[in-house]
Order: sequence, then structure tokens, then C-alpha cells
Amino acid sequence: MSATAAARLALALAISRGATIAGWGVIVAVLTAATVGAVASRGRFASAVAVTRLAVRVPPARVVALLGWLWISWHFFVRTSR
Repeated sequence: MSATAAARLALALAISRGATIAGWGVIVAVLTAATVGAVASRGRFASAVAVTRLAVRVPPARVVALLGWLWISWHFFVRTSR
């Protein structure tokens, strides 16, 4: 693949800043709604913290959680520092 073709492919796959911010906004809104729902349900629905604690009791889930944390950290901190 030539450098020009690679550059065109990178531009085609790039997501605009507005779409990225909108995506993070949706994620924050969903997590906020889930937290408010858990609090408002008075224990009928598990909170995100309770689900996370339950999930990381299993060793393979810890590995998946670590990989997810690394992926998010890479994309949030490293890619935005350019």
C-alpha cells in the first residue's frame, strides 16, 4: 500500500471531533441514567459499583477489565495529547 493510499484510508476512517464528543456524551448520559435508576429503585436494581465488584471476582473477568481499562486509557489520554 502506498503512502497516499494509506493517508486516504486514515482520513476515511477518522471520526470527527464533534462525533467523538457526542459519543462520549451519550456514554456519560447512559451511565448517569443507570446510576440515577439504581438509586431511585431503592435496591431493586444493582448499581454500577455492585456489578463491577461482582464481575471482577472471577479472574478472567479481571483480565478483561484490565484490558478494557488500558484501551480506554490509551484512547483518552495518549491520542488526545497530540
